[in-house]
Amino acid sequence: MGRARAWLRSLGPGLVAGGADNDPAAITAFSLVGAGSGFAYLWILALTTPMETAVQTVCGVIGAETGRGLATLLRARFGRWVSVALTAAFLLGNFAALVADTLILSDSLALLTHLPAWYFPVLIAFLSWHLLVFRNFRRIIGSLALLNLSFVVYVVAAFLLHPHWGHVLAGSFWPPWGFSRGLGHRMFLADAVALVGARFSPYMFFWQASAETEQYTEVRTRGQAVTDIATGMVMSNLVGFFIIVTTGASLFSRGITVASVRQAAGALLPVAGTFAYLLYTLGILGSGLIAIPVLAATSSYVLAETFDWRRGLERRPWQARRFYIFLSAVLLIVAGLSYLPWNSIQIAFWSQVFWGTLAPVLLILIFFLERRSGRRRIEISDTQRCWLAAAAVLSLTMALLLWWP
Repeated sequence: MGRARAWLRSLGPGLVAGGADNDPAAITAFSLVGAGSGFAYLWILALTTPMETAVQTVCGVIGAETGRGLATLLRARFGRWVSVALTAAFLLGNFAALVADTLILSDSLALLTHLPAWYFPVLIAFLSWHLLVFRNFRRIIGSLALLNLSFVVYVVAAFLLHPHWGHVLAGSFWPPWGFSRGLGHRMFLADAVALVGARFSPYMFFWQASAETEQYTEVRTRGQAVTDIATGMVMSNLVGFFIIVTTGASLFSRGITVASVRQAAGALLPVAGTFAYLLYTLGILGSGLIAIPVLAATSSYVLAETFDWRRGLERRPWQARRFYIFLSAVLLIVAGLSYLPWNSIQIAFWSQVFWGTLAPVLLILIFFLERRSGRRRIEISDTQRCWLAAAAVLSLTMALLLWWP
């Protein structure tokens, strides 16, 4: 019991990062891959779990030991123009992910309430804004961490569907020799890059480093931080694993592709009958309520660090005016963009592909930050896994660019 209590006390920003990594856009990417390719890509999650843990650990240790966020360190190390260019690319990806998350969450709430989806973007933005502005960092972390319980629905669904566990095991350990989507090399690589982008989402790097600089983490030891991060990353990849198993067992086996949130909800229909939409909505609801505040806060962190504004969710709005003004503007703009006629499924999928192309650049820069920081408290195995992660993501991205017409 003592060890269990110590483990629970260690949980915080790392667990929230893991939950936010399974945002509605990532869940959609998992659903598309599971519906289109079955269990053929599960091996990617097995491969990325230790890499992702190493990357988040490096980011967390850098933030904790320097007391500064990644954007601040990137500006100091590589200059303002490199920092501004990275910030612009990061904000572009973040806005796409936020719009996709808001649209998918709105569609899911519409399924649950039978109200029009356009009722919800403003409500979602307001709830996220209220959480980030009127709660201190400790309470924000506690609230978001509890929402991870909503992901249990995908684990339960995967077991109740009774997939062929031999095929699941095979897909978990080696890649397919063919291209099961039937669209040739391009979609094989796009699926792979989307999955990697869903695992190495750049906002997680910035969130972890910035969160470790907050007052909340002053009582955390390095061991607690590493335990927190490892728990969050393992949980995140397990959830992705079970989402692919669920959609692979229910949709791929029937030759059904996912083109809408309603179809994705139908993946649970064999499990729960008329409650399928409710179960799916609960999973999306939990993921969206974790991810949207994290994405919005990280956008504000990155811009504030790039231009050296006062910042931090532990500060009150009048103590960091520009930080909170931009945070409010992000949520307001995303709510407005959500009323345009976007295809939420396509935005979600390609936003993950975009993350997959941006991630290797950031991973390489983060490695050089760590090498030049003068503080060698990060185990060499972590930095080696960071290099391996960067090489793997970069290889997939380059292959996609070469094969794409």
